[in-house]
Amino acid sequence: MHHGLERAARMVNLLVRRGAKPQVGDIVVTLHGPATKFALSEAALAKRFEGKPNPKAELIRQRTAAGVSVRLCGQSMVAKEFAREELNPGVRADVSAITTLATLQLKG
Repeated sequence: MHHGLERAARMVNLLVRRGAKPQVGDIVVTLHGPATKFALSEAALAKRFEGKPNPKAELIRQRTAAGVSVRLCGQSMVAKEFAREELNPGVRADVSAITTLATLQLKG
């Protein structure tokens, strides 16, 4: 399991057990670097990587259904030459991971 997606699941579970219901965007996972490929749709990943399905597609679906926002570093996306049309519908592309992190930190 991708460690960021696993931590997001753990955080959601802990909050729910304590009676809190995270709102969409309260928890954000940003994919970048080697994890960039997991932002692809199942079809796009299979086409680019020898027919192998995206092993993280179900994890992303589950996390987004629980209110976790899954973001992709736009700089990593450009470096890997991925098109927006290739992305998993549950993943949002941002300008860059560092911009996303800084913006979210400023918002508290």
